[in-house]
Amino acid sequence: MRVSIRVGAAALAAAFSLLAGAPALAQAPAGAPPSAEQVRLGVQFAGQMLDVLDLNAIMARSLTTSLADGDFGKIEPRWKDFFVEAMGEEIKADHAAIVATMGRAFARNFTADELQAGLTVFRDPAMATVMRALSAGQPAPAGVNLQPATLQAMASPAGRGFQTKFGNLEKLMDSSKSDLIHVLVPGFFQRFGEKAVALERQRRQAEGLPAAGG
Repeated sequence: MRVSIRVGAAALAAAFSLLAGAPALAQAPAGAPPSAEQVRLGVQFAGQMLDVLDLNAIMARSLTTSLADGDFGKIEPRWKDFFVEAMGEEIKADHAAIVATMGRAFARNFTADELQAGLTVFRDPAMATVMRALSAGQPAPAGVNLQPATLQAMASPAGRGFQTKFGNLEKLMDSSKSDLIHVLVPGFFQRFGEKAVALERQRRQAEGLPAAGG
């Protein structure tokens, strides 16, 4: 999970740097609890960001890389595929909860005006184009320009505040890591277990071994 969040955060920050020259400066989150408007906008922004960032692909690549050299995948090569499939299925099934969890993290760290500026930026097709390339490990395409409304939003005080905080995205995402793990892990293990148990039944049947509990 941490590797995937780091990859996504790096891609997002790189896209901002390429398109806007945003400084990667940390800013401490406000201590006051977020307002209902901040939560609403935070959830909207999280949904928009995940539409741009292919989290499923990033998680699949991360799991494949981490399992490729481990004993786990060597014992049963199909388990590696099951890990990737199960995580992808769980991300799709729990998309709404993931968006809500990340949205609350954004609400705790950004003002309502900053989130509104962020929504304007992430709705720009240029941001989506660059983000999809970077999150896939490809170079940013040349000749991609932000729309005037996006540039205006980024030049505003709220837009500058958004860019500054967004430069510290990895730390922000780490603050919601525990909640995301709670959302994803139970269903992920259930999905993986079902696939692994079905394969083990086939293996035992092929080798003439007793079934579980036999």
